[in-house]
Amino acid sequence: MIKSQPTLADTASSHKQLTRKVLIVMSALQLLILAFEIAGASALMTAFSLVLISAILLSITYALATRLGDGVFRHLEWVLLALFSIALLLFAHAQITVSPQYSTDEMSFDQYAAYLLFHGYNPYTTTLAPSLSMYHVPQIHWTYTLDNRQLTNLSYPALSFLLYAPFVGLTSFSGVYVNAVCWLIGAWILYFALPSPYKSLSLWLGAFWYFFQILIFSFSDCLLMPPLIFLAWQWRLSFERSGWRSLLPPIALGLAMSIKQTAWFLFPVMLIAVYRETKSVRQTLKFAVAATAAFIIPNIVFIIWSPVAWLKDILAPITSGLLPGGVGLIQLPLHLHLGGAYLSLYTLAGLLLWCGFLADELLNYDIVKRFLFIIPALVLFLPTRSFPIYLMDVFPVLFITMFQRANTTPATEPRKRWSTLVYVPTLLTLVVAIALPAPLTVIRAQLDYSNALHGVDQIAITVRNRTDRPISPNVSVFDNTLDPLWTRIEGPREIPAGSTATVTVQSSSLSYALSLNSAFTVNLYAKHPPMVTVSKPFSPMQWRLSIARSGNQIEAAVIEQGGNAVHIKDYPVGIEAVNATSRKVERTYMLHTDANGVVKLNSAPNPGVYYQAYLAGPTRSGTASGFVH
Repeated sequence: MIKSQPTLADTASSHKQLTRKVLIVMSALQLLILAFEIAGASALMTAFSLVLISAILLSITYALATRLGDGVFRHLEWVLLALFSIALLLFAHAQITVSPQYSTDEMSFDQYAAYLLFHGYNPYTTTLAPSLSMYHVPQIHWTYTLDNRQLTNLSYPALSFLLYAPFVGLTSFSGVYVNAVCWLIGAWILYFALPSPYKSLSLWLGAFWYFFQILIFSFSDCLLMPPLIFLAWQWRLSFERSGWRSLLPPIALGLAMSIKQTAWFLFPVMLIAVYRETKSVRQTLKFAVAATAAFIIPNIVFIIWSPVAWLKDILAPITSGLLPGGVGLIQLPLHLHLGGAYLSLYTLAGLLLWCGFLADELLNYDIVKRFLFIIPALVLFLPTRSFPIYLMDVFPVLFITMFQRANTTPATEPRKRWSTLVYVPTLLTLVVAIALPAPLTVIRAQLDYSNALHGVDQIAITVRNRTDRPISPNVSVFDNTLDPLWTRIEGPREIPAGSTATVTVQSSSLSYALSLNSAFTVNLYAKHPPMVTVSKPFSPMQWRLSIARSGNQIEAAVIEQGGNAVHIKDYPVGIEAVNATSRKVERTYMLHTDANGVVKLNSAPNPGVYYQAYLAGPTRSGTASGFVH
């Protein structure tokens, strides 16, 4: 009997099932990593982790060994999502039990704001500084401004802490559980939003290490996930349906805007999208009013309570002049020494990019509509604070828009060629920002080594002001992470125009003394105008010694690989007297460098003895480049 050849439909169905099976196995493996994390987090979780690991392994085996139908696929995905929900809550509990602390001041501020409200205080008029010690936030993660102030006020709209308020009495770190639940809700919404073969991507993303390990324990962005994912999935309901269902997408946007300012960028984007889809001013106004009401309602009490304080605090991330940092274009002045004279130009470029996109959306909606929800990530890539979290927030939504794009009808109108001009102001602003050199130059940095701390806790910096106006810089040190601003203890506060001055600064805490285990830079900041200057890298691990004789003195100097002097004071250097015949060390002299990084040993020439030197401090990275008799 001749077997019939498989039809095109059969082949497509087979590929669809294979894709779904592969994604289920990948998601289960991602979940397995989460189960391993639970096992390593606490001995108390061992029994739970064993049950989870066993259930996940059985699920993987079943998926690999069985020819699955659509119904079985769906049930297996639900089982894995249920296991994921249990695993994530267990991991959150284990982490808080073993290491009860918040990793960022953002989480501590939101949790403490809920605590203050629970006790009848207005979080927008009360300092949040006590939360940093209450929730054990490392000082390295506190927020500082360009003028050397610590940010201790609430910097987010009200829903960022109101969602934590009902659980204040549950535990001191209830915010972690709220974050975990919100992330779970977002994952389940994503599951229903994705098309059939790809639904398990919601599990893969939900169990992704960055999200369950970093996001949940460090940021309130988890609260954003449910409304943003729902908005990306169902925003067309606002004009395709009538009644209360049509209000759900704008309400979701308004709630997201009431959690964090990053969602604000979507408001005009969605208004233009609704107008271009419906050609109806009425529908657009309806969307705007519903979204605005959803934003105002959680904030109304605080607006009435103290309108000035509320407005000042929610605008603080924009108006406070925070220290620059992140993974965006700000890396050009911070790491590549390009620009830095006017930091405000980077923020201006971000706003111009946003305005350019809005204009492009109006002119070329059929093309631009595929990228509506990616805009906040692109806009926030340009300003002076462009942290990875802003980019990672987009990924859950990106999965939805990716499949929506596949189902989007082709553009009916060609792109207007001249419309690219709307991005010219952004490009010109960035060119100017990068072309203008830093106004200050670090000519020399003298490091003051502390034997007690085995590191550097004072630095004397010689700085030249190349501009025609006086500048009052603040100093920090960057060694893989940005240390808090150091305290000026000597030297002028203001460097006159065209002048050179030496300023001595000290680390704000003994815990921030430089350990000399990695390269670091000295960073100078000023608020008027907002600017940054970054010194050349200091690389202690590449230091070495030069040794020479001058009359009856032996001199050993700390130098870089290129031969430039390293001005480090009180750094330990050993000079060894070696018998020229036996090659054995007869005596070792332990000395400390002067301000120029040089040690001197009185010793008359002796053909039977030669001297060599080595770095005796923590770098221990080099010996003498030669030896002398």
